Amino acid sequence: MPQAVAKHDIACYFLVMEYKMVSEEFRSYLQTEYTRRCQKNPQYSLRSFAKHLEIDPSSLSQFLRKKRNLSDKKMAELGKRLNLNSDDFFKFVARGENDEYQMIKVDQFSILSEWYHLAICQLSLLQDFRSDAHWIARRLGIQVMQAQAALDRLVRIGWMEEEDGVFRYVGGNLSTMDHDITTEALRSYQKEMLYKAEDAINYVPLKKRSSTGVTMAISSEKLEQAKAMIGRFRRKISKFLEEGETKDEVYHIYISLFPLTNTEDEV
Repeated sequence: MPQAVAKHDIACYFLVMEYKMVSEEFRSYLQTEYTRRCQKNPQYSLRSFAKHLEIDPSSLSQFLRKKRNLSDKKMAELGKRLNLNSDDFFKFVARGENDEYQMIKVDQFSILSEWYHLAICQLSLLQDFRSDAHWIARRLGIQVMQAQAALDRLVRIGWMEEEDGVFRYVGGNLSTMDHDITTEALRSYQKEMLYKAEDAINYVPLKKRSSTGVTMAISSEKLEQAKAMIGRFRRKISKFLEEGETKDEVYHIYISLFPLTNTEDEV
């Protein structure tokens, strides 16, 4: 009899763990979808997302913030609202050996392609950092749920740790990531930072930024040397700005060297 009880307890344990994994994957999917919609429309709100999903905004917020879970039936209803077919939704309720790996790949792409993930890592090094999605959202000018989703991803990928509600940056390693993901995601990241640079020109006072450039006729044979020099300068200026214990802002240095002319065979 005790052995039967033990087997029942073990079975219940694995059922609970499986449900938590399913719930976590679907939560991550909703966070990603919400972030995508916010990027397309900065005015898009959690209330708008909840209205589309036909769910109470408070319930959706609690689910995305890990304050509550949803039943399989409810997750299926939300999936239907997002036009997920049965095969699409099946991946959330039928675990496979590669499910966790696929989730990691999605997290990796999001972390590298969406600028605020790396910004949050650096934000956590400021003296006044708060482990609060609302505070992070205000400092970076993003949605609260974008901040919360980013924190969750950074923890899952191992770049941040959470203990008793306190988030701590422990470092990230790009070399461990899938090369195809890194290449495509970084291209997207660079485009996003160009948009941020444009916003800075329009809205950030000149005393708080530096935007300079020069147009020149060059010898293309020196390009590789020039790129190496830029790399050394970037590391030197980063080290200079990061030295010292008082850190109160997060900045980004973007250096771009590109041709304005087409080569003869491109004309």
